Amino acid sequence: MAASLAEADRMVAAVEGAGVAFNLGTNRRWDAGYRAMRSLIESGSRGRLRSLIHHSCGPLFNSGSHSIDLVLHLHGDTPLRTVQGSLTRNVDIDTEAGLIRADPARQGVLESEDGVPAYLLNTGRGHAVDAVLDGVVASSWNGGREWRLRVAEDTGAGGQSAFV
Repeated sequence: MAASLAEADRMVAAVEGAGVAFNLGTNRRWDAGYRAMRSLIESGSRGRLRSLIHHSCGPLFNSGSHSIDLVLHLHGDTPLRTVQGSLTRNVDIDTEAGLIRADPARQGVLESEDGVPAYLLNTGRGHAVDAVLDGVVASSWNGGREWRLRVAEDTGAGGQSAFV
């Protein structure tokens, strides 16, 4: 949405100055499947949340905000401790004009105050999310059209578990 903090500040000032409501594409918060995934995480019935992994093939400005909002939502909007990101390809920067001429691919890690990481990966896999809990991985595939719950089973090999 903004290529710099200065641009973001100008956007906030414009919205506040105009006295209008602003919503940044939070459409996946209202999807029944993601609401169920969040409920599973919040319930603690399958253990503690260990990590979130968001697979995407979308670029930074077009879909990055959706990825970030979804992982924040799934973890109950827990405040972040650290944010790390990088542009992975298709970076066309005009340094003289101060412009990014193409929407670049991205990846990153958001770490919540409670230490749970959310990995935003540009895997080309399409939109998919894994919520890794103690002994269970809840997954959405194909843009939330398919859902899987993988449960760890004791392999008998020194107390180790394997997902099936």
